[in-house]
Amino acid sequence: MFPSRSSRPPHPRHGTALVIALALLILGSALLAGSSASAHAASRAVRSLEAVVVANAEARAEAARFIATWSGSAAALPVGGELVTTSAPKTGGIGALPIVSSTRLRRITATRYVLSVECLVGPVGAPLAARRVRVILGQVSPADTTALAGPPVPISRWAIGDLF
Repeated sequence: MFPSRSSRPPHPRHGTALVIALALLILGSALLAGSSASAHAASRAVRSLEAVVVANAEARAEAARFIATWSGSAAALPVGGELVTTSAPKTGGIGALPIVSSTRLRRITATRYVLSVECLVGPVGAPLAARRVRVILGQVSPADTTALAGPPVPISRWAIGDLF
């Protein structure tokens, strides 16, 4: 005769539900930790991208601002002379990131200048982004020799270049 189910010795199953519940808790905490780390990395990437965009825009704006406010001291530079200015720190962008720009003008010939702008975005000790822009400028001599020469203009062939 076949043994009945009742004749088999009972297998204790105490704690099986507890082990399954603990396994589900571990899985849930691992998923939560992974999504938290992913969100943190995404927010850092967005902040870094914003810093790059702000640095690029600020460097170009600073170059345009320098050319628009051309001064007599810049025009009076001797060949090989250099004029360096640093702007006061300001904030910009969505996250109000600190921005520091420095401008360097070097006269390379009687009618040519190189304008270099460096823009650092982020904390002073560890910037998030740095952008360097170089513009080659040419002095246009007026047709009337008694008139004052205006500010130099970017040379179209080498209008703007990036330094990496």
